[in-house]
Amino acid sequence: MDRLIGTMALAGLALLTTLPALDRFHLAIVYLALVGFFLASVLLLWAVFHPALLPALERVLGAIGLGGLSPRLDDLALRIRAYRDARGLLVRMVLLAALTQLSRIGVHVLVARALGITVGVQYFLLFVPLLAVIVSLPISFNGLGVREGAGVVLFGLVGVGRASAFSMQFSRISSPSR
Repeated sequence: MDRLIGTMALAGLALLTTLPALDRFHLAIVYLALVGFFLASVLLLWAVFHPALLPALERVLGAIGLGGLSPRLDDLALRIRAYRDARGLLVRMVLLAALTQLSRIGVHVLVARALGITVGVQYFLLFVPLLAVIVSLPISFNGLGVREGAGVVLFGLVGVGRASAFSMQFSRISSPSR
């Protein structure tokens, strides 16, 4: 449940913080990918809370080659049945997940400052959720290299040198998958 709600909060925060920069950094394609990521996380959460939707979701997953996830979704639905009647708890969990994502941004700011990087906080609000979404994609082992490369590209847009941007991402202590 932590991962599911955390993913939704992460995607939602990334949507909100990236929207103001669409024109400045020409991130339209990235933003569309974020919209898809957010919608997929909301759909997954919705399907888990509405078990009648699970067969339809499982058919979609099977059609795109992810049919092996079906047993895990069924298991997840059984495990979180108790949450269906605890809507207040769900809201608190979403708020806590959003706070966790904001804390991730704070860690990035502190690491950057420790390395002598003086980029404005607004860029961390913009780039860190985007980096977290990129790292959560299953394209490498635990996000190794992906975060650093994406960080070099994104922070390079605002004048941070390659070595400094790499060091900031590599030095960061928080978990890459949350």
